[in-house]
Amino acid sequence: MAALLGAVSAGCVSSEKVAPLRVAPPAVSAEPAVEKAESAAAAPAEPALSAREPTTEPPRTPPKQKAAARGRGWLGIELSATSPEMSGVRVRGVVPDSPAASAGLTAGDVVLSVGDRDVNTPIDLARRVGGVRAGSTIELKISRANKIRQVEVVLGVSPSRQTLLRTRYLDRPAPELSQLKLVQGTVPTDLKKLRGKVVLIEFWASWCGVCRLVTPLMNDLDARFRASGVRVLGVTMDSVSKAAEYADALGMKYPVLSDEQGATTRNYGARALPLLFVIDKKGVVRDVVIGFDGRRYRDLPALVERLLAEG
Repeated sequence: MAALLGAVSAGCVSSEKVAPLRVAPPAVSAEPAVEKAESAAAAPAEPALSAREPTTEPPRTPPKQKAAARGRGWLGIELSATSPEMSGVRVRGVVPDSPAASAGLTAGDVVLSVGDRDVNTPIDLARRVGGVRAGSTIELKISRANKIRQVEVVLGVSPSRQTLLRTRYLDRPAPELSQLKLVQGTVPTDLKKLRGKVVLIEFWASWCGVCRLVTPLMNDLDARFRASGVRVLGVTMDSVSKAAEYADALGMKYPVLSDEQGATTRNYGARALPLLFVIDKKGVVRDVVIGFDGRRYRDLPALVERLLAEG
C-alpha cells in the first residue's frame, strides 16, 4: 500500500522484475510504476504553490509537527478518478487518524484544487501534496454534496506500509471479499458466511519469490487448525488458470481464490506482497503482517489459539 493510499488499484508486475528467492526483499511491491507516482510520499517534488512552508516563525505548524517537517507531506486518502465530464479527484477513502481525517475529509468528497492549482487526476493531486514538506498547511477546495468549501490541512509524515496498514485495518471490521473466483478448495466467497471462524487471508502472486516462503507455513496452519474452525485463504490477482498452475506447483493445500478484477486486493490495500490478514470470529482484523517476518509468523499459532478461545 502506498503511503498516501493515493492509488486506486493494485496491479501485478511481471515475474522478470522479481529478484531470485535467495535475495528477495521482505516485501515485493505489487504497484505498477504509474500508481507509485500517485503516492504523495513518493511523488516527484513539485511544490503546491499556495502551501505555506515552515519558516523561522511557523505560526501554522503545531509543535508536535516540527520534528516531522523535514519529510514529504502526507495527506492520508485513497483516490479515484472522476468521470471525464467532471473535474477534480474523488476521495475513495480516508485513513483513520490521518491529516485528512482530522481536517474532516470524507469518502465521496471531490478535491478540485490544491491552493490555486486545479487537480484533475490522482497523479495531479499526489504531486501537489508530495512536493510539500510535512508540517506545512495546504488549502484544498473540495466539492461535497454539490457545495464548494475550502479546507485547510496540516500535512503529516508518511508512515511505513506496515504502520499504515495496521492503522487502517487493525481492530476494525475486515473488508468484504469481492468478485473472487474459486481456484481450488471449497470456501464461501462471502466473509459474512465465515463468521464464527478464524480467517487467515494470504495475498500472494505467482511472480512473488518471497511468497514461496509463506506457503509451507500456511499449509501447516491449515492442517493444524482447520478442524478447530480456522480457514486459510490464498488470494491472488493472477488469472484462475495461472493461479491453479502455481498453487499446484507451490503445493498449496488450502483454498485459493483469483481476484482478477482486483476488487478484494484494493479493499485490503494489498500493494506489497506477501500480505497476511488475521480475522477473528466476529469479522474483526486482529493482525496484519506485511512481507516475510519470521518472528511474526512463528507467533501466529499462539495468536490463532487465543482467537479460537474467544467467545
